[in-house]
Amino acid sequence: MAVSKRTKLAVLARDNYVCVIAGLNCVGVATVVDHRANRGSGGSTVLDAPENLIACCPLCNGGKEDADGAYRAELVARGIRNATTAVEHMTTIGAITTGKGWAY
Repeated sequence: MAVSKRTKLAVLARDNYVCVIAGLNCVGVATVVDHRANRGSGGSTVLDAPENLIACCPLCNGGKEDADGAYRAELVARGIRNATTAVEHMTTIGAITTGKGWAY
């Protein structure tokens, strides 16, 4: 399931429609949202919380997951890519597990 339209619009507005990643080929204008800790790395739809999302342009969004070496380290240092597991990330942003899922 994709991030809800309401959440997407809230994240884009929060980040002033500016690409937070600002990679080498960045177009500057954010039109999509991306996960700091993604669902494909063991997360779930609970990771669609605004605290885990950033505004970005499509080019930077596509390049972030393929990042390695120094570029990946830079993204981790800037808080754009998460170096921890999904569960560790959710704990870091203050989510708690209730036995029935995550609460904020």
